[in-house]
Amino acid sequence: MAKRTQNAPPIPSLDMPELEDLIAAAKAASDFPEDQKIWLTQFESLIAQAKTGKDPVSLLLQLDKIMSQLQMERMEMLFQDEGATLRKLSANPAVNVYQLKIELVNSQPSIWRRVLVPGYVTLAVLHHVIQITMGWDDDHLHSFSCKGMRFSIPFDDDFLSEDEDESKVRLNELLRRSRSSMRYEYDFGDCWEHKITLEKILEADPRCQERAVCLDGKMRCPLEDCGGLWGYYDLLDALKDPTHERHEELVEWAGAYLNAEAFDLESVNRRLAGMRIPAPRKRSQTATAR
Repeated sequence: MAKRTQNAPPIPSLDMPELEDLIAAAKAASDFPEDQKIWLTQFESLIAQAKTGKDPVSLLLQLDKIMSQLQMERMEMLFQDEGATLRKLSANPAVNVYQLKIELVNSQPSIWRRVLVPGYVTLAVLHHVIQITMGWDDDHLHSFSCKGMRFSIPFDDDFLSEDEDESKVRLNELLRRSRSSMRYEYDFGDCWEHKITLEKILEADPRCQERAVCLDGKMRCPLEDCGGLWGYYDLLDALKDPTHERHEELVEWAGAYLNAEAFDLESVNRRLAGMRIPAPRKRSQTATAR
C-alpha cells in the first residue's frame, strides 16, 4: 500500500484537547462496547506520542487507521439516545448564541457576513440563514462538512447518499470552541465554498430570540450560474470594459449597473425577521420512559 508522505497533514492540525475529551467520555460511558475500548487506549497512546512531535507522518497513518475502525467522529450517536452527550456547552444550551463569520473562500476582496444564530440551530436551518445573508437564490444542492463528515438533505443519489441528515444535526454539536470552523458548499457546479467560523459563544441575546440576525457584511453576493468565483470576476471585468468581446452579451444578462460592493444589511435583516428558529423541545418524562 502506498504511503502518504508529502500530502499528509501535520499532526499539530489535529484538535488534541477535543479528541482527548471525546476519548475520556467514551471510556466513562457504561454502554460503550467493551471490545472497542482497546482502541481507545491505543488512541490515547498515539496522541501522547503525537504531542512530542515523534514521526508525524507515521503516527498520522496509525491515527487514521484507528479513526476508520472506531469511527470516533460518530461516537456521540452511541449515547445520544440515552440522553448523555459528549459535547456539553452549558446546563441550558438553548440560551447560547453563536456569532459566526461566513466567508466566501478565495474571494478578493473578501465577501463575508457576520451573523448571530441560536447555538441549537440545525444545519438545515443554518442553510437558509446562509442563503439569505449571503444573497443566494437557493436554486442548487448544498452540503456542510466538518471533521471528516458531510451533511446534506437526505437524497437518494450516489453522490449524497452517504451524507448525514443535516436536519438532525445542530450547530452546537459540531462547533464548541471559538475559532473552530466548518465548510458549506453551495452549487456543486460553480462550487461556491464558504468557511463558517465560530467567533464567539454569547449568553442569551434579545436580538436573537428564536431568530438569526446579521450584524455586518461586505461586498454583494456573486450572481448565480456565472461559472464560479473566477467566472464572476471575469463577468465584472467584462461589464466594466465596453471593448470586451462579451460586453454587450453580459450586460444584457446581468445588467449594466452591477455594483460588486453593494450590501444591504437592512434588507437582509428584514428577510431574516420572517424566519423563526424555535428552540428544541424537551422530551417529557412520559416520552422518555417510552
